[in-house]
Amino acid sequence: MNDDTFFMSADEAAQTLGVSLTTLYAYVSRKGIRSEKQPGSKSRRYWRADVEIARTRGKPADPSAGLIRSTAVTLMTGQGPFYRGVSAIALSQTASIEEVASLLWDAPDAFADTTPTLPSDYDDAARVMSSLPRTARAIALFGLMEQANPRAHDLSPSGYARTGAGVIRCFAAIVGGGSPTEVAPIHESLARSLNAPPGYADAIRSCLVLAADHELDPTTYAVRAAANTGVTPYGAAMAGLIAGRGRRLKLARAERVARFVDELMTGDPREAVVSRFRIGEALPGFGGELYADTDPRAQALISALRASVPGELMERLDKVIEVAADLTGAGPDFILPTVFLGRLLGLKGEELAVSTVGRMVGWIAHAMEQYQDNDLFRPRAAYAGKLPN
Repeated sequence: MNDDTFFMSADEAAQTLGVSLTTLYAYVSRKGIRSEKQPGSKSRRYWRADVEIARTRGKPADPSAGLIRSTAVTLMTGQGPFYRGVSAIALSQTASIEEVASLLWDAPDAFADTTPTLPSDYDDAARVMSSLPRTARAIALFGLMEQANPRAHDLSPSGYARTGAGVIRCFAAIVGGGSPTEVAPIHESLARSLNAPPGYADAIRSCLVLAADHELDPTTYAVRAAANTGVTPYGAAMAGLIAGRGRRLKLARAERVARFVDELMTGDPREAVVSRFRIGEALPGFGGELYADTDPRAQALISALRASVPGELMERLDKVIEVAADLTGAGPDFILPTVFLGRLLGLKGEELAVSTVGRMVGWIAHAMEQYQDNDLFRPRAAYAGKLPN
């Protein structure tokens, strides 16, 4: 083993860090740079990986150094996301999720092709898995769907888009209880299969569009990591669903917001806010990190809900937003009206299922971009464990 591979001299380490030898010696304790005495010498040598970590710590990430160097899918702005240069807020006024998929996938006719082929045992499998949550059911059924559709392994841009449309149809059917071969607009199909009251279809449409992409959230990163290896759109969607079930992500946050929505729908909406404010507890569904004020997607979806959900329930949500703004100055995050809509649609415990249909469109866009525009990326890590003898 060549020790130069793992260690640096004091002069090399100081030069790498751009500091004096005196400062280097201080870094040994302050920055955790490990060192050892050189055999047969009074000098010390320094663990190269620790020096490199200290050199890069606190510096902006190099966009060319990781799995995702750049993206042309979504631009994040204070006015909300822009899908390939088009405002998601503007799209949410009239566009369908199929039209947004065509935009994000750069595939105008993605949903004009034939519907996915169902495996012969699909109905039996779906029935056996009916007690599972919708996302868990989809993770299980997507493997069957992929096996029954050999063209899913066509990873050309047109092939990816064609299969992607089948993935979206399949997941929408699992969420709503319909058929993957249905060709009606997805928001209308969901409204019908979920027995939504009249007028809810447009709020569902708006939610799907607004949820389609939010740049590199952790689920999207997981999708791109899977796409890096060349998985099919079914595999990419499974990666996103699995990541989304993690306790650190929206699954746990959605449960807190869902409990909050329960309170505002059944009790005093003002007290739901004030009781938390009084003890210094954060308000679920308010004060996100990405926007200085209110999430523009939340504002757009709330407007769509006001047009679709007249009456006391909408007044209760409006009251919560009003009291929260008065006490904290915070506006709602997108997850609040999304969970509210999910609860109105009877998706208790799975309130994000409908919005995930939209998010899956973005996952597939990122998977396409990762596979088509990048070679296989093999990441490396700086070793921080026990040094070799």
